[in-house]
Formats: sequence, structure tokens, C-alpha cells
Amino acid sequence: MAKRRCVALGVLCASFVGCGAHARGDAAPGGKRFDGFPPGDVIAPSAPTATRTAPPQIETPEASDARPRPPPFAELDVPGFDRAVVSFPPSAPLPQPLLVSTHGAGDSPAQMCELWRGILGDRGVVLCPAGPRMRAHEEGRYYPDHHALEKITLASIRALAEKYPALVDARRAVYSGYSQGATMGALMIPPYGAECPRLVLAEGGFDDWSLERASTFRKSGGERVLFICGRQRCKDAARRSAAYLENVGVTAHVVSHVGEGHVVRIAELATPELDWLLEDDPRWGTPSADHD
Repeated sequence: MAKRRCVALGVLCASFVGCGAHARGDAAPGGKRFDGFPPGDVIAPSAPTATRTAPPQIETPEASDARPRPPPFAELDVPGFDRAVVSFPPSAPLPQPLLVSTHGAGDSPAQMCELWRGILGDRGVVLCPAGPRMRAHEEGRYYPDHHALEKITLASIRALAEKYPALVDARRAVYSGYSQGATMGALMIPPYGAECPRLVLAEGGFDDWSLERASTFRKSGGERVLFICGRQRCKDAARRSAAYLENVGVTAHVVSHVGEGHVVRIAELATPELDWLLEDDPRWGTPSADHD
């Protein structure tokens, strides 16, 4: 009987020693930080071995909504080019559709993103590609030619879609250009109607259309073009270009405030035209009440 009692006591002691060793030496290491967005996400440590397998953790919409939102404005690395600027809506549910805004000579991507965030309010993701600097250590930028604009714009869209796949729907983006971004945009965008079927060309791109170019845009998927002018010359030429587009089946509008001049803020004339520009695309929804 004494022998049996010793054996049982020995087994019990061994079991406590084993548990103590596991608690001291086999604890799972701390979580590993995930390099992608959003910052602060942590990969959970591996669970200790158990007799039953825990059910898989499935992310619910509520859990997804709890993630921190991206900042209103952020820089975006674009391989081979200068950093673009991105603006996210302050509270609209994500993902959101995309508007690309290209700058004029001497302007900046940050300037264009601020402008279009004000126009769109709480909807849409705004991507502002950056041309090279006009002078070192100054923010004013330009696009060397429409081939450069094409490469920069397409690379920026790819970089955005790769970094924020859950936050932006980059299909069927709206392309907006001011001055040089509009003039060179009208030259490079016609083959990309499927990618950018709706255009906003402000104080540029108004006299760069022909029946042939308009037809190319239509055949590639182009749908609508909004011309915005602050000068009479722009207004007259835009009406001719709009006629070319309408002739091939692309709807075109011309809005103007002659006397306003060649200024960035002229793009704000797009505000009352947004319903027409974005209609039939339910992704855009409606502007927030405080933006009416």
C-alpha cells in the first residue's frame, strides 16, 4: 500500500513540475507587427496546444468598421516617380470610387487634392499624381509631355490600388485635369475610356479634340466630358470640342464664368454639375448634408 502511495505521489509531482516548466519556458512570443495598412494591426500569437481546435476567426463587418480610418490626406509612394497625394473622405463607408486630379504647371498635388475634397465633400477617394518639380526645393510641378502624364497617372493608380485595396474602388475612375493636366489629359486619355469614362477638363483640353480623337474615346468606353472655363477663348473652343464629342455619342457639357480667368478654383464650377457627371454610378451615392 505504501509503495502504491509513493508512485501516485510521484506522478502528481511530475505533473506539477511539467506545468511549471511550460508556463515558464513555453509561453508564446509577443505578437508580430504587420507592415501594411492600418498601422497598429497585430498578428495574434499562436495559441497553445489544446485538446480542442478553436473555431476559425472570421472578420465581421462590425470588426472591419472598427479599424482606424486612413488620414484625410496622405502621401503615396509611386515606384519610379515622385510621391502622389491621396485624400480619403472623412466618414463615408469604404471602399469609395476614385477621382484622379492632375495639376497645372506650377501647381502641386496637395493643392489639387484639397480643392477636390472640398468639391466632393464626404465621398470619393481623390488621387493627385505628381509631376516632377519645376525647380529644386520648390513645390511647383509640371508634366513634361502627355506621354509622361500617362505614365505617372497609370503608375499612381496602380500604387493606390495595391496599397489600399479595401479602401478604394479604382474601376471606372473620373479623370480631372486643370490647365496642363487638362490639356495633356485630352491628348493621352482617349484610349482609356474604359478606365476613365468621365472627364472634367478645367481651363485646358478645350481645343484638343477632333472627330477622330472623340471617336477613339467613345469606342474605348468614354461616356461624358465636362469642360470648365474662366475665359472666353476657352468657352468658345470648348463648345466646338463638345460638338465633336456629342457627334460620336459622348455627352458633353460646357460651364463657364468668363472673367474668372485661368485660376485653379475655377474647378469649383463643377459642383452643380456633379449629379450629371456621376449619375448612373451608384458607388458615388450622394453628398453629405453639410456639403449641400
